[in-house]
Amino acid sequence: MTARGRLMSWSFELDRIARLLAIVREELAFRLLTQGDWLELGRSLYGRSEKYSFGSQHNEAGLFEFERAAIEQAFPPPPASIVVGGCGGGRELFALLERGYRIAAAYDPVAAFIDSLRSDPRLIDSKDRVCVGAHQEIESLAPIARLRQHGNRIDAVVVGWGSYTHIMGTKTRVEFLRSLRAACPCGPVLVSFHVGADNEALRPRRFRAKLRRILRTSEAMVEEGDELHRASGGVHYFSEEGFATEASTAGYRVQHWQKHDFSAAHAVLIPASQSAGP
Repeated sequence: MTARGRLMSWSFELDRIARLLAIVREELAFRLLTQGDWLELGRSLYGRSEKYSFGSQHNEAGLFEFERAAIEQAFPPPPASIVVGGCGGGRELFALLERGYRIAAAYDPVAAFIDSLRSDPRLIDSKDRVCVGAHQEIESLAPIARLRQHGNRIDAVVVGWGSYTHIMGTKTRVEFLRSLRAACPCGPVLVSFHVGADNEALRPRRFRAKLRRILRTSEAMVEEGDELHRASGGVHYFSEEGFATEASTAGYRVQHWQKHDFSAAHAVLIPASQSAGP
């Protein structure tokens, strides 16, 4: 082997070792972080992102194609009343308002995003229905509580792009979906998330699984599919079957599932007692 070949081989090995060490660091973190820690970590990292900040190019881009299609096919037409969870800087929120929908409630864990949204003239008639909060806190949010207290109807729910994937723990995600079902007992839910890779040859994931078996304790909340990302905090990668099981446990059925690319998908959920519809 030439000197250049040896150098490239060493460089490859060093990169591989660095990736494995990063996984070790992440798995040790899983043994230390509580549910509250995950929420605060995500809130902090998400709040620093310029991409999702109020007024960014991303937030002014409107609905993604899959969102437009799902809303047109599965949601009741405007002026139906919609809840937007994980609304960020308002991308889905403003697009839904432009289509004539009524915002029944919207929330996001980053206070700076909510403060900016409340000052936007497009939300002048809805700002009292926009509040700071996370998915895990939905039952205690004032706009949701007011709706339920006065018997106001919620027709559909949009769970903000990818935000469901950052709720750590199957139990916590199921509790959130049950809260949605209580707030919107008859309407569809649009939710997007990360999906696991189909490639069985991904060695880091096999290494991660082995490491978890070594580190596992009875108190650990880590589950298969959980990962820690430096830029976004806790992330859960779903399989189609795993997501459907969570939805079913919470009283929903998957009406539509679509994988977009290597790591992203979305689904439309409807209450399990309803027919499949269109």
